[in-house]
Order: sequence, then C-alpha cells, then structure tokens
Amino acid sequence: DMDSILATAHAHDLPVVEDAAQGVMSFYKGRALGSIGQLGAFSFHETKNVISGEGGALLINNNYYKDFTFNSNFHSNYDGTIVISGMFTNYSYSIVKVFKHVDFGWVQFGQTFEVIDVPDNLQARASCSISYDGYTIAIGQGSYNSGNGQIDIYKYNNSTNLWENYGSPIVGSFRQALGTKILLSDDGNSISSYNVLSGNYGQITLYHYISGTWYLYGDLTITDGGGSSDD
Repeated sequence: DMDSILATAHAHDLPVVEDAAQGVMSFYKGRALGSIGQLGAFSFHETKNVISGEGGALLINNNYYKDFTFNSNFHSNYDGTIVISGMFTNYSYSIVKVFKHVDFGWVQFGQTFEVIDVPDNLQARASCSISYDGYTIAIGQGSYNSGNGQIDIYKYNNSTNLWENYGSPIVGSFRQALGTKILLSDDGNSISSYNVLSGNYGQITLYHYISGTWYLYGDLTITDGGGSSDD
C-alpha cells in the first residue's frame, strides 16, 4: 500500500526507497514502480525478470539525493546478508558503512569509516569491496594524499564488534591514485586495484597478504592501445 507508506513517510520527513527488484514495467495506480518514492532500486540478477547476470539500477526521483548517490558504490558477500557501501556525500567528504541483515531487517555492522583527506581540490571518493564471507573489507581512497591513494583492509572482530586493521595500509606512489576502484578476493587475502593515471591510460595492481604484510604481486598498465605487464 504505497499510499499509506508515502503518507507515513511524509508525516515523519522520511525518504521512501522502493524495492522494485522485479517490478520493471509494472505499475501502481498508473505510476511506474521505482518512480513513486524518492529512490527506486531494481535488480538485474539472473533470477529476476530482466537480467544481466548481476547488477542493478537506482532511479533518483528527487535531485536532493543526486550528490548522495552518484559516485557511490557497494558490494555484498556471497549470499547478500552483509553489504558494504561507500557514499559520496560532497566534494570533500565520503563515508563507508557495513550493514548486516538480521531478523528481517538491516543493522549497521561495525563502525563508520570517513574519507575526508582530499587536498588540491580532489574529490573524496571511497571505493569498497568485501570478501566472500563478509568478514574482510577493503576501502580504497584514490584521492588520498594529493592523489597518491591508499587502500585499507579490515577484518571484523566478533569480540569487540569492530573492524580492525588487517595488515598495514597499502600506500600509493606519486599520483598513482591507488584504490580508485578495488576488488577483494573471496578469501580476503588478495586485492586488485584499478588506478586512473590519466585520461587515456590506467594501471591495475595486485597485492597478496602474506604473514601480516601486503606485498605487491604485479601490475599492468592499460593504454588506448592495450596493456603491458611490468611484473
């Protein structure tokens, strides 16, 4: 009953996010699903009625939320019960949160991470990834330290209910933009990063975690003409 949901949300000044996962081309009282609330989410998983193997789409029906959603990213564990989300709030500030599905609802899982170190008018964009089981996460900050970039990896501590450092941060070199886009392996012991070096070429770097330390495993420079491996 979207009418009562909208009325309740309006009374309490709350946004409505429609879960229209399988509602493509469906309507409620003449309005397309996904266009009724401030935000509408669709799923393109292979089990849905419109598929792309994986992925989805977010409809923004209120410009107020545009800057909160553009440049945001998220990643889930294998069964979708733990989700990490990086939200780009403005040009100098981003936050990353992890959520866990518990008893038919979502609760925050551990602490909030802030990405605010953005000198030289660079944008604070946080990239994030999560392991297969959901208990290891990685946060990339391509704009960190004047564009050198950095990746921080954490494991969840069930005793403290906090995310704790898993090895030292991986620090980028001069203007490497390390951590622009990252992907953590299923076991959480390898991570790859796509680093935007300029308008027509970039770099992929791969790191392995061995005995408490993250080691560079290799890198690949990608240009308009293809790629070349350095290691």
